[in-house]
Amino acid sequence: MMTIVEFVVIRLKPVAPIARYLEMIAHSYGVSAVTVFICIVSLNG
Repeated sequence: MMTIVEFVVIRLKPVAPIARYLEMIAHSYGVSAVTVFICIVSLNG
């Protein structure tokens, strides 16, 4: 059983630069990184 952190790291590794960019945008709009992560996961299927 993986921890959530491990899952997030494995899941985001291929899109890490994009995720970081989205997180920067998210912070400037006051959206949490969790919301961005959920969006990325749903986009990735």
